[in-house]
Amino acid sequence: MKLEQRRLWDYREFTLSDKEINIRMESPMEDIELTLKYEDLGFETAYVRKKSLGVVLAVIIFTGLVIGSLIWKNLTFTTPSSWIVVASSLIIFIIFLLIVYVDRKPQIVIKGGKESFSILADSPNKQEVDKFIQTLHERMTQRIIDIEIRPDDPKMEYSAQKEALETLLDNEVISREKFEEVIKQLKEKQRSKPAIGF
Repeated sequence: MKLEQRRLWDYREFTLSDKEINIRMESPMEDIELTLKYEDLGFETAYVRKKSLGVVLAVIIFTGLVIGSLIWKNLTFTTPSSWIVVASSLIIFIIFLLIVYVDRKPQIVIKGGKESFSILADSPNKQEVDKFIQTLHERMTQRIIDIEIRPDDPKMEYSAQKEALETLLDNEVISREKFEEVIKQLKEKQRSKPAIGF
């Protein structure tokens, strides 16, 4: 599964494979490629919405720039140079406001261990991002189960698997539904094992 996101100045691409997430980010300043294993990410998901202080700051800067320029040069709106000052101030203000607006968009920050990355919460739309996050969580959960529980390893004892699974449940790494689903699978595999000595 792949999620592509574009902002004014950068492009992000997130690709989910069986065991890892591949992240590619391109901007005018740098190009980054990361490959992060699911087990290194953890499950702490923080929704971040930046405060509107930038908008207030932009208004103050714009007002101060226009008024300061007019007072400093003692200009009136009747001369062409005063209109140039106002027009350039307005262009600077619009660019600044646009940058602040894009930066204020809600982001989903996936944290875990030493690594973290952010996803715009509604780009290209909220439904695609929600589906991507859900798939990411499912694959992270499955990867942790594969490592910790080893359901396909015939040498693993059912009691040890169940105990490890209970630990994951207690630590809220897996849901109760996932716990019941894996326990059911483990019991079925236990029953299908040939009896010792036969």
